[in-house]
Amino acid sequence: MQFADTKWKIIQASRKVFSEKGFHNTKMEDIADEAGVGKGTIYDYFSSKKELFETMIKEMAMGFKALIQENISEDMDFDEKLKALARVKFEIIKNHKDIENLVFKNFSNFDESLVGWLEKIRNEMLEYFEGVMQEGIDSGRIKDINPKYATLMYIGGLHFLSHYICHVEDADYEKEKDSALDTFLSIMFKGLEKRCL
Repeated sequence: MQFADTKWKIIQASRKVFSEKGFHNTKMEDIADEAGVGKGTIYDYFSSKKELFETMIKEMAMGFKALIQENISEDMDFDEKLKALARVKFEIIKNHKDIENLVFKNFSNFDESLVGWLEKIRNEMLEYFEGVMQEGIDSGRIKDINPKYATLMYIGGLHFLSHYICHVEDADYEKEKDSALDTFLSIMFKGLEKRCL
């Protein structure tokens, strides 16, 4: 348990330091100080700064995937699943925008193996929500459209909107988030729904 706790403490500390200083300007000493451990202790778990950085990115990505899975259950109907995805997306961007910024700024330095791994996780989530769109089509809730492109448009719109709202002052965040979600979902459901002629 001590091994796992120390490793996780180092990963969490690295996230904070990498976010503040960037990958290239971060030293292992900085992470050790933030984690409250000796520099040598970090090397008991990670052979290099790059390995620690890539492990941190993977841990955060798996955390995002788990958060989505925890909030969306199979007994939800189509509307509930899309609403849950929207709420989770806003939560992820609000609380973890530093990770997205890190990935964006350092993507060109990633090994092919990490890029491939991240793409695999992304594709798994896209395939899952493509299946949700297909459920909506099969049930007659939405029109018969290409579920892949409907998914990409839905997630793309959510991504842009959640990034915009995350910069709103904290005092106004909940109000603006609720207004943005209501507007977005209203437009999306109206566009997707199957109309009776």
